Amino acid sequence: MNLQESIRRIIKEETEMLFFIFNPKTNKVIGFNLTYNSEEFNNIRYDENGRSRDYGFGPQKDDFGDTIKFDSLEDVQKWYSDKTEKHLQKQTQNQKYPDLSYIANSIRKIDGLDYQVINRGSCFKFAKEISKLGYNKFTFIFSEEEQEVIHVYVKLTNNLYFDANGFHTKKEIKNEYYVGEDTEMYESSIDELDNFSDLNTYECLTTIPISNDVWKKVIQIIKQSRMNLQENIRRIIKEETEGIDTFLDEISNKYDLSDELKTFIKEFIQDSNCKRINFSNFKIGALGMALESGVLINSKVLERPLPFMLFVILHEVAHQYQFKKYGVDVMYNCYLGDVSVKEAAEFMKTTEEVADEFASRKIRQLQKKGLIGSFTSPQVYKNMPLQNIIMMINNFKNDMKGQNIDSPKKVSEYFYNMVKSEL
Repeated sequence: MNLQESIRRIIKEETEMLFFIFNPKTNKVIGFNLTYNSEEFNNIRYDENGRSRDYGFGPQKDDFGDTIKFDSLEDVQKWYSDKTEKHLQKQTQNQKYPDLSYIANSIRKIDGLDYQVINRGSCFKFAKEISKLGYNKFTFIFSEEEQEVIHVYVKLTNNLYFDANGFHTKKEIKNEYYVGEDTEMYESSIDELDNFSDLNTYECLTTIPISNDVWKKVIQIIKQSRMNLQENIRRIIKEETEGIDTFLDEISNKYDLSDELKTFIKEFIQDSNCKRINFSNFKIGALGMALESGVLINSKVLERPLPFMLFVILHEVAHQYQFKKYGVDVMYNCYLGDVSVKEAAEFMKTTEEVADEFASRKIRQLQKKGLIGSFTSPQVYKNMPLQNIIMMINNFKNDMKGQNIDSPKKVSEYFYNMVKSEL
């Protein structure tokens, strides 16, 4: 395949401005370029190793500056999907504003609502509802061409703003609205917001009205965020990952941990919203247990090499991120829900495989930083037959039914009592 044929293939396989770049020697994807001008591909050149020159299009770099080469189109699509997921997290998640993070993430899941529609006139009503959470600074976008205000953001800091799409920096806003050319930004009080969110004004401004039923769902999410925030405040005051300092001390007493590694472990656990974590003697052979109420790690893991011990912790804490993302009802649905045993087993197998992969990526990250030695992460659940998991869930469900276990709290207590020994 010559260079011009590669260029045509790249353009043909465009996906939402994503142009895949192939090595013309091996016909393998080695990267991609985001561009509006396909003619720029005429400047692509490769050396004898398939590396690009001139414009620099071609191999991508990972977070550590290492070259990424893709073996298939599926690989590059997965890599791009992961990068997109990171962008989504940046736009919808901010640790300083858990209530707004919950809102930004949740409204994207409302059936019958394209969340971006809220910004087409309904942004004023949306900002008004957000103001009820205690936010009282607003930044308006005024269009010189249309001679009217076309959007409003909740101003959080001098460089952080919020709307139905999530969090934005001032630079991002200026780039989107060409501030300084055709539009301007200005701050105003809630009185002006009240005017724009007035019913009559709203009907004049909005280009795509949102039905009352869907809008009620938006308001319910905003109200729920207030309840979540209050619960988080109570939790921070009460615990903040109960037992984490003792847990880290036990690890430090057994292994020679650098300050960087110790900080990594602590931040990884805390960011998962893990309520508590500790080592414990287990009645059964399990290495760890992740529950809605926290994480238990078998004390025997401390007898294993450092990388293995870390993998077990990373795997179990990965489940805490799943609880954080999906909620306890979803995570315990395989025991309490109406799904079939096969569906429950498929869900459990998926969550375990994802936890394995998540932990493996973190292990590789630590290895690249030189914080731990050589270790190949196990992939236990990837090779486990689905029938084994079906049998396990069947046994659990039958036992729980006999013990009248009908709530997430009781499920956590059930597994806690099953594994933990007081000896």
